[in-house]
Amino acid sequence: MKSKVKNFCSSQKKNIQVVLAIILFYTFFHIIGIGCPILFVTGIPCLACGMTRAWGAVLQFHFQDAISYHPLFFLGPLIVSAILFENRIAPKIRRCFWLITIPLLFAVYFYRLFYITSDLIYIDLKNGMIGKLYMLIFY
Repeated sequence: MKSKVKNFCSSQKKNIQVVLAIILFYTFFHIIGIGCPILFVTGIPCLACGMTRAWGAVLQFHFQDAISYHPLFFLGPLIVSAILFENRIAPKIRRCFWLITIPLLFAVYFYRLFYITSDLIYIDLKNGMIGKLYMLIFY
């Protein structure tokens, strides 16, 4: 019994460390003015593009703005909870959650990227670091 508790605590601690590392990583990039490191490097926004702005809007009770920044903003806390408490969630429920959440994120991502004209979500390969390096080397 003690080894089960010890394994659970070890796994829980690792998940907390991963979540905190991701938060610190993104916070660092926002502080130095880069914003999203994925967009900065590739010129292509990530699946979660707009989530930070959406939660900023939620904290100011601007829910319509939050939806415009990212319509699935409410999934953020659910995803973090699913990661942090994965050992406490039944495997079938956990699998079902991810089988719904991941395709939903991709569907909304591609819809926003290719079907909605927006200043928030756009592909800008020339201004990503990879595009800039390519231009520097080949032109």
